[in-house]
Amino acid sequence: MPPPDVPPPGAPAQAAAGARRTALFNEPGPEVTAAELAGFVRHYTTLLTTGGVGAVVLSGSLPRGVPADTYATLAAIAADHGVPSIVDADGAPLRHAPQGRPSILKPNADELARAVPGGGTPAEGAQALRGQGAGAVVVSLGADGLLAVTGEGTFAARMPYTVRGNPTGAGDSLVAGLALGLVEPGAWPDMLKRAAALGAAAVATPVAGEIDPDVYADIHPQIIIT
Repeated sequence: MPPPDVPPPGAPAQAAAGARRTALFNEPGPEVTAAELAGFVRHYTTLLTTGGVGAVVLSGSLPRGVPADTYATLAAIAADHGVPSIVDADGAPLRHAPQGRPSILKPNADELARAVPGGGTPAEGAQALRGQGAGAVVVSLGADGLLAVTGEGTFAARMPYTVRGNPTGAGDSLVAGLALGLVEPGAWPDMLKRAAALGAAAVATPVAGEIDPDVYADIHPQIIIT
């Protein structure tokens, strides 16, 4: 039997009568100076140069004072060192990101629509971003699962049932699954199933940053890849 209803990764938290509610508070971060950013980039490059970095994840909104193309810059540095990267961003940082040749871009449907205005279907919008330099584009589609436009073809991951709970951090869990697929390369269908199952398992827990292993074990084999 499926566990209690849980919204898929990226879906807004909803509270039914008598259900637990989820509150999310986002505050602006500090302003980053040009000198601080330059120091970070030097340290980042050193870490990539010395080895031991399996993959880079660039996600979230950029701090104040950081140029919109910074994720593209960091992804390009990683690519130059042979390290795969994932960019999970919105707005201008997402629009610039393909120029850095990231291995994976991971927008949701709304972020994709903003990045590629008039881009048509999610598959067409993802292909447009891929044509600008991204290795692959994985779009989270809420209850409709995942869509991946890759160099090996286009794949869709459909969830067998809806999981409801706390969506905070579910997208990060999904990205962690994709990053693991970059570190331990495998077939795209396997990578997508693991990522989607991790996202759902994160939604099933009340605390962000945790996953429900029982939900993961139940839903993972039932995810359909086409």
